[in-house]
Amino acid sequence: MKWDMKINLEIKDRVAKLLATEDIIVEHNNRSSTATFNMFTRVLTLPVWAHATNDMYDMLISHEVGHALFTPYEEWRNCDLNKSYTNIIEDIRIEKLMKRKYAGIAKCFFNGYKDLAKQDFLCIKNKNLSSFIFIDRINIHYKIGHFVNVPFCDNEKDILKMIDELETFDDVLRLTKLISDFCKKESSRLPELDLSGNQSNNSCESSENEIEINPEKFDIDDLRDEIADDLNDDIDNNQEDNSTNQNRKDKDNLEDLEEPEPKTLDNLQESLKQLCDISTQTIYLKAPKIDLDDYIVKYDTVKYDLCLILDREYYIKELNSFMSRRYTTINANTYENEYDYTRNCAETEYDTFKNSSKKEVSYLIKEFESKKSANSYNRTLYAKTGVLDCKKIHSYMYNEDIFKKITITPNEKNHGLIFILDWSGSMGSVLESTLKQLYYLLWFCKKANIHFDVYAFSSNLRKKLPQKVIKREINTFDIGIDNGLLHILTSNCSARELEEQMRNVFLLCKFVTVNSHNQFPSFIPYALGATPLNESLLLLPDLIQKFKEKTRAQKIHITILTDGESQEIKYFNDDLRCKLIPNIPASSSRSYFFQNKKTKKLYCINNREQKIGLTNVLIENLNDQFNDVNFLGFRLISSRSHVDKVLHSHHRNVPIDIINKYKKEYDNNGSFVLPDTSYSGMFVLNSTLLNKRTNTVFSLSESQKLTKSMLTKHALKYFENKKMNKKILNEFVNCIV
Repeated sequence: MKWDMKINLEIKDRVAKLLATEDIIVEHNNRSSTATFNMFTRVLTLPVWAHATNDMYDMLISHEVGHALFTPYEEWRNCDLNKSYTNIIEDIRIEKLMKRKYAGIAKCFFNGYKDLAKQDFLCIKNKNLSSFIFIDRINIHYKIGHFVNVPFCDNEKDILKMIDELETFDDVLRLTKLISDFCKKESSRLPELDLSGNQSNNSCESSENEIEINPEKFDIDDLRDEIADDLNDDIDNNQEDNSTNQNRKDKDNLEDLEEPEPKTLDNLQESLKQLCDISTQTIYLKAPKIDLDDYIVKYDTVKYDLCLILDREYYIKELNSFMSRRYTTINANTYENEYDYTRNCAETEYDTFKNSSKKEVSYLIKEFESKKSANSYNRTLYAKTGVLDCKKIHSYMYNEDIFKKITITPNEKNHGLIFILDWSGSMGSVLESTLKQLYYLLWFCKKANIHFDVYAFSSNLRKKLPQKVIKREINTFDIGIDNGLLHILTSNCSARELEEQMRNVFLLCKFVTVNSHNQFPSFIPYALGATPLNESLLLLPDLIQKFKEKTRAQKIHITILTDGESQEIKYFNDDLRCKLIPNIPASSSRSYFFQNKKTKKLYCINNREQKIGLTNVLIENLNDQFNDVNFLGFRLISSRSHVDKVLHSHHRNVPIDIINKYKKEYDNNGSFVLPDTSYSGMFVLNSTLLNKRTNTVFSLSESQKLTKSMLTKHALKYFENKKMNKKILNEFVNCIV
């Protein structure tokens, strides 16, 4: 018997699901001494034991799966009998049915209970088994009866035969009531008996007090009446001097007696607790139940705020109020001049960018339509109609194909895009270029009649979000009261309104990157903050469902644009206090899993870089939950030294030659596509080059003269940047077609 053998818990999870013939949820809890199954939530909880054999785990899994298959939830919940008694009898029935359903499982039960018997988990060593109450001896007999001789009287053996014939849960309830009455009589008849099993009195010695049972008559209701009559006869024999009324009263009092509690169940629980591995801890985290409106600043609110805070008169009023509170000596004219200069530059730059982007947007449309046509052609089917083709009928003697054919083209799917933009402080230097890259895609969507919504995740939204009471549940993530999404752009508006809002968002981008403006109260909700990416991903299931209902899109693409990893996220622990998920080393004894009770899937959170691993896990969970949703990622990095970090955040043990390959591609093209990630497509872009590309302006000073070499150098640089942009856009189109 190998008590120190390593148990592969992942394989045990799969075995449990296969035996149960359903996708039950399997959890491993080091605080649980034995296996349990919740028949309502369909959760199988397995203990984490420091020392256990493989057969013991198989026996526990098989036993609890038996409850999943054969114990009816409603009947068990409404049962008003003693749960300990009912559980012992029901365990016998479901184990018999499991052995019948899976013939090879009998060996697991035999070996598992053999290990329990050797370690005396029922605490029966050096004790007289005949002194145990009947229900305890039943439990011992059907668990380790192959290794221990349990004594029974003849009438008790008759009840054992009935236990062997149990088939339905109704039979269990009727027989449990019978055994309960039997144990009441046993305890009232032998008050001197020590139920812990320390006395040597034999409850089976007196044949005069035995209850007569006919094993061939398995009508348990009639049998119970027969036993009740026998119990009444015993009372008459022991109390001959009492009157008939007193006998009837004693019979009625039998129902009021409490059943003696079985001690073997408690003994087993206490013994199993000693096996629990308290050095390890497994935490199963789940998404909170939320109201989406509590975490989104609506589009109309954002539109109104931008029109207000970008208005010059309101800006001056806000500036004077801000200056009076700070008691600063800075001249207000400095801010006014800065406002005028920033707004004029932004307006000019936006108009120039829009005009220069028309060719690239047209290129996107052309690529999209051509690839969509090719995809449609590949899905085209040809079918015979059963109608003769007059042009082929002359060849009927040597050609079997003389019928007309029809072309079947499957209907095209309606697309929709949701963009999630990083509105954090680290994006300050590249936010403008990222926004320009986003605008390429938005103009493309508008021309292709694709529905879209653009959200920016932020950590400064406490004043803009509605007041809410956070529902604290154990092991659920805490999204927080400051984190949420800004609904900044949507296709559900007129072309003129969209153009105005895109211009205002571009102006806002210019202003929030100037630190002095971020201190204005009206700018604070739209200022750059932290990176609640993981919190935003927890909002996506409800957001996707809402987008589907609004647009009726059949294929949805989620595009996430960010320059780094998410901030650390909190969860509510057992004390309902917020606790950070730490960056755990690989050797840590604490394991974190994300659990989706809708899909009934578990995801192991990466222990190397906890927050990066959680992001991948959340996206993988969304992929499993929504089969018609594509996830695309745009990751901005500033140098080739960050290529290693990006690769290791999505793959383990990346060979050095693969790292060098992507570094070389990054150096040559300024970007590369990372395959085999939780995203359908992961685009890694050089933020420095992207920033230069979006700000390429050819200008000469008054003292300079235009030369051929200068013109050639600028043209090469211009076309190189255009080539990079077309490559990225082409890959994007491939992902959404």
